[in-house]
Amino acid sequence: EAWFRAVYADEAAVGFVMLEDWTQATDDAPQLYEGAPFVALWRFMIDHRFQKFGFGAQAMRLLISHARTRPGAKNMLLSFVPKENNPEGFYARFGFTRTGAMDGDEVVMRLSNAKMLVEGMIRTGHNNIDPCLYQLEEALALIKKNGGG
Repeated sequence: EAWFRAVYADEAAVGFVMLEDWTQATDDAPQLYEGAPFVALWRFMIDHRFQKFGFGAQAMRLLISHARTRPGAKNMLLSFVPKENNPEGFYARFGFTRTGAMDGDEVVMRLSNAKMLVEGMIRTGHNNIDPCLYQLEEALALIKKNGGG
């Protein structure tokens, strides 16, 4: 099922987003990723005149929040063409990582349900997990320093 929305800044349309939501499939068996239905970013467009003002970042936060609400969705997927000035860095800022898979000539990235939950908690003001994340980062750094992981 396609889920689409316009992106507005006050009264001005600044972009368009569309998700592919396999948690809503009713007629056919849903496509699965790692054994579960998923939500995929199908289109993400911000008008070039409105880029670099934070509209894309806010739209992405809202999309991730929406994906978290989809029953049974374990991952949010997206893909991009790996050419100069591609959006990989933008997507990585939100926790998306490469899967190693390709969709035609596009690189596939994913955000796991666990990451969607953590991102949502941080971005909605549940800062009580920030110290836990900091401690986790310190622990991982210590493990790497001592030759582990």
